[in-house]
Amino acid sequence: MKNPITGKNIPVFLLLALAAAVSPFLSAAQAEGSEKLVFSSESEDSGKILITGTSSLHDWEIVGKNIAGSLTVTTTKNGERDLEVSLPVEAQVKIPVKSLESGKGIMDKKMFKALEGKKHENVLFVLDSLEIVEADPDPEKANLQVLNVKAKGKLSIAGETRWIQFPAAIDWDAAKKLVSVSGETDIRMTDFGIDPPTALLGTLKTGNEVKVSFSWTPKLQ
Repeated sequence: MKNPITGKNIPVFLLLALAAAVSPFLSAAQAEGSEKLVFSSESEDSGKILITGTSSLHDWEIVGKNIAGSLTVTTTKNGERDLEVSLPVEAQVKIPVKSLESGKGIMDKKMFKALEGKKHENVLFVLDSLEIVEADPDPEKANLQVLNVKAKGKLSIAGETRWIQFPAAIDWDAAKKLVSVSGETDIRMTDFGIDPPTALLGTLKTGNEVKVSFSWTPKLQ
């Protein structure tokens, strides 16, 4: 049975995918209670988001390399020997609209206008829950733990907020003390009140559906 992470207890082996390697850094006093592990990013080159779509003339893509946000994992230890783990995961990210670029000035301007970048400066995502699909160590990398999940949360674009769900992977690198999150999903512009942009007097029309993929590497604070 799949085990949703919504603040409920989950088996110990699932904790290893994210937090076991961090335990040496906790003090004995902290280990007796609860400890929040906070990963965050605030600057450029903290990740990459790729948006791809179609048009009546050619396919197109937009790239952003500025993903700011935080991911918090709370671990709990009860008793001297028995480790019971609660793993509520909190995450929220924002991507500045002005950081998204196609490399084509005209297209960038149309995109900024379509996303109402002046009024709504950021694309926002707030995690609501995770559903575990699989948790296994990478057999080729002893320090890497991999957790495959389904993520559910609220995505806000151009002032419109919608629930979305998508597959994602969380990689924990114990040696570098880094967590890497990646995933992808398809969305429709019209779901967020966005009219697909046109150009060349309406002869070029973009498709309504776009694919959004991302990788994010916040650092342990």
